[in-house]
Amino acid sequence: MLEKSYIITPNKRLARHWERSFRPNKSATNQSAWVTKNVLSLETWLTICWQKCKTPKQLISSYQEKAIWQNIVSSSLYKNSDITEAAINFHRLINEYEIEIAHLQQGNESISLFLSLYDSFKKYCAKKNLITINEIPRLLRGHIEELEISSITFMAFDELTPAIQSLTKLLKSGGCKITTMTPNEKPSATKCYIGFDKIEEEIFAAALWAKKLMAAN
Repeated sequence: MLEKSYIITPNKRLARHWERSFRPNKSATNQSAWVTKNVLSLETWLTICWQKCKTPKQLISSYQEKAIWQNIVSSSLYKNSDITEAAINFHRLINEYEIEIAHLQQGNESISLFLSLYDSFKKYCAKKNLITINEIPRLLRGHIEELEISSITFMAFDELTPAIQSLTKLLKSGGCKITTMTPNEKPSATKCYIGFDKIEEEIFAAALWAKKLMAAN
């Protein structure tokens, strides 16, 4: 059975580093075995949480996601690998920062390409019952009781995205202890927030860039 307490890091490299640092000295403790801290990268933790949920939706890998986006872009009028990468980033930002599509549709023609590709991607995934890693924080909100997590420590994060903040808020309301910690510092319950305007500007900038790519083609 999985541990109910987790230490979450931004990536797998840091997870391996902190997992090793938490190992006790075997010779010093004179033990033949020990229990290590449950240290996971954010992506690994989200994947494990989703696997515990009773749902028919299948999580696809980043490679599978990219292949779907490539097929969608190649089927459009704009067969450009840069637009594929931009569309993937668009999808990530929409989910991580919980941006309302309706808000982006107001008075910005440059972003219509991304919205069209995004709509095609969502329809394809819905038909095949597929989800991406970026959608899991939102979807997990409907499965809080299935997760059975007692505590989470976010280690070495510069910031927590709004999607993760919303998920941890629900976990905390259910009794889960949530803390953040940076190396060589004591745990803190303080969370970092990012202004919505900053992300919105990034999306609009990407849309304008994509528009220039289309014009060049």
